Amino acid sequence: MNATYIVPLVGIVLMACGLVGIGVAAWHSHKGSQRLDFIRALGSEAELYAENGPVIERVQTPLLQRVFGPTVKGVRHNLSRLYPSQDIDRVHADLLKAGLTGSVRAEEFVAVQVGSVMLGIGIGLVLLVSGVVSVKLGLAVTFVLPMLGGLAPSWWLRRRIKERRERVTNDLPDLLDLMTISVAAGLGLEQAMQVSCARFESPVSHELRLTLREMELGLSRHDALENMKLRTDIDDLVTFCVVLSQADALGLPIGRVLQAQADEMRDKRRQRAREKAAKVPVKILFPLALCFLPAIMIIVLGPIVGPIKHALSGGH
Repeated sequence: MNATYIVPLVGIVLMACGLVGIGVAAWHSHKGSQRLDFIRALGSEAELYAENGPVIERVQTPLLQRVFGPTVKGVRHNLSRLYPSQDIDRVHADLLKAGLTGSVRAEEFVAVQVGSVMLGIGIGLVLLVSGVVSVKLGLAVTFVLPMLGGLAPSWWLRRRIKERRERVTNDLPDLLDLMTISVAAGLGLEQAMQVSCARFESPVSHELRLTLREMELGLSRHDALENMKLRTDIDDLVTFCVVLSQADALGLPIGRVLQAQADEMRDKRRQRAREKAAKVPVKILFPLALCFLPAIMIIVLGPIVGPIKHALSGGH
C-alpha cells in the first residue's frame, strides 16, 4: 500500500475518533443527573460497611503485585483522568446499583473503558499500517473496535444492574414473609431484619445488612431506609422503604404492614410471571417460522414433488 495515503487516512481516523469522543463527552456532561454526590457518598459508606476478608500482610502479598501494583495504579489513575468527573460519579452510582462497589471502583471501570478504546485504536492502526487488510477494512476496524471497546463495559454493567433488579424483586416477597413471621413471633423490626438476613442470601438481604449497620452507627430508621431507597433505586424496594417509614411515623403495627407488603409484592411477582408467559408465543414465532416451518414443508411436500413434476412433463 502506498505510504502517501497512510498518513492522511490515519489523521482522518484520529480526527473522527476525537470528534466522536468530544461529542459523546459533551452529551453526557449536559445530560441531567440528580443526587450524584449523595449517591457517591452512599457508595463510600457501602464500601466501608461491607464485610472485608482477613488483612493480608505485606510480606504475604505476591511479588508481582508488590512490584507492578503501583505502576498499575498510576496507569489506572491517568486513564481515569481522561473521563469527565460527572461521568465517573454516574459510573459510581451504576456500580452501586449493581452491587459492585466492594469489588470494582468507578476509576477502575473507567480506566478499563478508556484502555479498551485505546487498544481498539491501536489494533486498527496496526492492521491499517501493516497492510494485512485492505484500506477500507482497516478503516472499518479502526472505527468499530474502539466503539465496541467503549460500549462493551457499559453493556455489561447495565446487564448486571438488570439481573440484580430482577433478583431483588423476585426475592423480596419471600424475605417479607420471613420478616412477617419473625415479627409475629415477638421480635422487633431490627431483630426480624437480622434473622431474615441471616437465613436468606440475596442482594436484598445484603442491602438490609447495610441498613442495619447504618442504624447501629447512629442513623435513625427513617434515614437508613431513605439511604437504602436512594442506594438501590428499585421500585418495589422503594415502596417497601416508604411504607415502613410511614408506618414508623404513624405508629402502625409493623406486622400488618409487612403482611400487606408481602401480599402486594407477591401479586406483582405473579403479574410479572403472567406477563412473561404471555410474551412467549410471540418470542417463539420467529424461531418456529425460520427453523421448524421449512423442515416441515420439506418433509410434507418433498415426496410429492417428483410425481407433480412427472405429471407436468406429460408422463415422459
